[in-house]
Amino acid sequence: MLKITGGKVYDPKNNVDGVVKDICIGDDGRIAAKVDGNGSLRTIDATGMMVFPGGVDVHTHVAGGALNFARGLVPENQRAARKFIHTPERRMGIGGMTPTTFATGYLYAGMGWTTVNEAAVPILSAKHTHEELHDIPIVDKSTLLLMANNEIVMDLMEAGEMERAKHVVAWMIWAVVHIAFLIGHRNRVIVMLQWWWAYTTFHRGARLITGRAYEPSRIAFPAPDRPMAATAPPQRATA
Repeated sequence: MLKITGGKVYDPKNNVDGVVKDICIGDDGRIAAKVDGNGSLRTIDATGMMVFPGGVDVHTHVAGGALNFARGLVPENQRAARKFIHTPERRMGIGGMTPTTFATGYLYAGMGWTTVNEAAVPILSAKHTHEELHDIPIVDKSTLLLMANNEIVMDLMEAGEMERAKHVVAWMIWAVVHIAFLIGHRNRVIVMLQWWWAYTTFHRGARLITGRAYEPSRIAFPAPDRPMAATAPPQRATA
């Protein structure tokens, strides 16, 4: 059994808000009303600390392209950071300011967090972000799509034009998917430049003729200057 003593307990479900009290946890992992006299007892002195069921970090950067850029900017961290050695119960990883996926789960669980929320997921790297989140152990994960910083979408939502906001979001997703499936970075850059040029100058590469439709009966053909003379078919030469 485990007994946590002297900690300031926060338990919203049971209306406990910062009360200093002892918490007993049985061998089955459940909260117990009091210490059971049977078996061994382990005591943790939590004086000056907070005790709560589990924390939810609502704004994190634990996976995706931004974290990989950070790993590339501080390669020395990979050499100096704390190492997590592979054991039968744990997979290996590296800690520090830019921990690897497995180490991220271990570090968050060690601090008492149960849920982490990746707060900025660009559409283009969403798949990669979810692959990294899938590797983070122990804690629950959630994500927020990086769309809240889009001024056009926010203005439309503020004005109550939800249908137009949906159209803008759909167009952005279509554009990203279109770019993502192009082969080679050069082709992606060229297509984006072409889109930007067409958007700013209205000079589109394709032209559509949308003028007045003419009916065949209303088309006046000019009369010939003189009637064409009838000609006889050529005669075959005979011996």
